[in-house]
Amino acid sequence: MSAEVLVYRGKLVENRHRVSLAVHGREGLLAYAGNPALVGYLRSSAKPFQALALFLTGAVERFGLTEEEVALATASHDGTPRHVEVAARFLAKLGLGPEHLVCGVHPPFSREARRALEEQGLRPTPLHHNCSGKHAGMLAAALALGATEGTSTPTIRCRR
Repeated sequence: MSAEVLVYRGKLVENRHRVSLAVHGREGLLAYAGNPALVGYLRSSAKPFQALALFLTGAVERFGLTEEEVALATASHDGTPRHVEVAARFLAKLGLGPEHLVCGVHPPFSREARRALEEQGLRPTPLHHNCSGKHAGMLAAALALGATEGTSTPTIRCRR
């Protein structure tokens, strides 16, 4: 059995997407369409759900996070100067810096931002990583829950 999702514009089908889905219960596989064994990765689409921790822990209020900072925690970004500025400001509110991000380093996804760094002879930092906002959000939630630096710095690792 196959399944598809239709996207309409008015009465016309604009897009047609074939999908695989499975419904599991305590008894095991209850129903499926397409390939029930197909593996899919949640990856960045989980970020809005992960960002809920900012609200559930009170981190938004405790650190005075702006809508822009919360938005950065909910999505991947392109490493533009504005994104980097927001990520740096977010971490500063936590009393942390880019060295607390262990998400790695990659060039900005934005061609313009990547070119600008190259022209200035600068290298990307963890703030340019597309996940830096999410990682700042997780650090904020951890601190709001009472995590302390103690003898080690709180970090969140990103596995790619």
